[in-house]
Formats: sequence, C-alpha cells, structure tokens
Amino acid sequence: MPCQTHIAYTAFMGIVVKIKESRTNYIVLELFGKLDGQASEQFEKVIDEILNEKPKGITLTFDMASVDYISSMGIRLILLTRKKIEQHNGKLLLAHVQKPVLHVIELAKVLPSWSIFSGVKEADAYFDSIQNQVKESD
Repeated sequence: MPCQTHIAYTAFMGIVVKIKESRTNYIVLELFGKLDGQASEQFEKVIDEILNEKPKGITLTFDMASVDYISSMGIRLILLTRKKIEQHNGKLLLAHVQKPVLHVIELAKVLPSWSIFSGVKEADAYFDSIQNQVKESD
C-alpha cells in the first residue's frame, strides 16, 4: 500500500488541528486545545471537506492527546462525524484520549469502546489484524 503524507494545520478559536494523511483513505487529525462550541462549527467544516474529497471507506482517527476539555458541542461533533463517516462505509476512531475527556465520552456513549485506542499505533494494529483475517479467509 503506497504511503502518502500530507500535513496541514488549521487553527480555530480554542483548538488547532493538524491534518496528517498517512495512507490512502486513512487520515489522522491531531487536535490541540479544547473541543467546545467555539471550535466545533469550524472543525465540522474541515470534516466535511475531508469527506467530500474521500467519501468512501475512509478511516478517520482523532488523536486527542492534547485535548484537555470537551463540551457538549464537542460530543455533538464526534457523533455527527461518526454518523457521516458510517454513511460512507467508513470508521471514526479516537486515540490518546485523556482521562477527563474519556470519562465524558464514555458517559455520553458517543462511540463503541472498540473505537477508542490508547494511540494511533494501536489503532493501526487493530486494522492490520482485521485485514489479515480477511486475507486468511480468502
């Protein structure tokens, strides 16, 4: 699988997003700051742009190591993103979620527990194992 990398930074009120595409149809968004109402509306536009460019089968990972706060609008954004991606046969994953933010996400039941990983490498390993299982069953 060819490896492509494209990095871009987008700053919104309260949050910075580093977009890093590591593979075709696999994008990691590294988030820095607060995922609240001020940031959510603009961040949603970034998500929509990504889905317009790569609408089918995309895996989108939010690397949240540097997110120290999430509001109800941040939860809403995760839910909307998940819904949009699943409509395009894709997956939304979260990685490096700090404990206070993870607690809020778990309380809100935003994503199934298998969608939350300790890091991007763990998420990659999960998808590699799924692909290997499919290859073995062929």
